[in-house]
Parts: sequence; C-alpha cells; structure tokens
Amino acid sequence: MIRERWFSLSQRERRAVLLGAVGTAVTVGYLLLEPFLVERDRLASEVPLLRQDLAQMQDLVAEVKKLQVEVSAPVGELSPVTLGQMARGAASEPDAVMLSEGYGGLLNVAFERVDYRQLVDLLAAIEGRRNGAITRIKIDQLAETPGLVAASFAVTVTR
Repeated sequence: MIRERWFSLSQRERRAVLLGAVGTAVTVGYLLLEPFLVERDRLASEVPLLRQDLAQMQDLVAEVKKLQVEVSAPVGELSPVTLGQMARGAASEPDAVMLSEGYGGLLNVAFERVDYRQLVDLLAAIEGRRNGAITRIKIDQLAETPGLVAASFAVTVTR
C-alpha cells in the first residue's frame, strides 16, 4: 500500500516527502541528542575543577597522616621549663604569660590575653603529657577583643 502510494507520486512530490522526512529525522535526532551534548560539555568543564579539588584533598590527607604520626609519637615528660616554653608559644605576646611554681609539683600559669583556640591546643598538649594533669582552670572572655581570653590554670606535675 505504501509502495503503491509512493510510486503514484510525481518526482517533485517524492523529493518534497524525502526532504520532509530527512528534516524531521534531523530535528528529532537533535532534540534527543542535545541534552546529552549539553551535559557532556558541562561535565568536561567541571573535570579540571574536580581534579584540582582531588589534588587538594590528597595533599590534606597526606598532611593529616603526617599529623597523626606526630600526635601518636610518644610525648615527653612535663617540666617547668617545657611548660614555660609551651605557654610562651601559645601566647600572642610572650611577656603576657606569668609562670610560678607551687608546692607539691604544682605549676601555675596565667595569661593576660591569649587566643582561645591557642589556649585549648595548649591545654590538650599538657593533658597529652605523661606526667601532667590540669587541676584548676579559670577563663574570662575579654570584652574589648573577640577571640582573646584571660586565663589561669594550675598543672600538677608528677615525677
């Protein structure tokens, strides 16, 4: 039936039907492929950024592993000298640190002003020592400087 209809058309009508069929096929093909092409282009532009992110993450993983090794390394014993060095290292102004020795291995540390995060890191480092324990702590927020605190604490050092 289709064959009979096709041969009943004139040469000019056949060309028009063929052109219409080809145009329809190209349009349908484009409409089907276009979303995939757009997505491919988007992904191709995203790959360099993802590779850069991956490289940064690999660097961070290497740094974390390095820090884990450092943290898991045996920590030395605490003494007045090492506590003083640690406290001065945490202070933004080393002169703002006061150290004094009490009775029975008690060491007192006072900061006029210290960054809160640095203080927390210092306290964690002291607790990580084999022979040191924080026995008293007082922290006051400084109203005039956000992030800075005044702090004092006592550390008991056992021999």
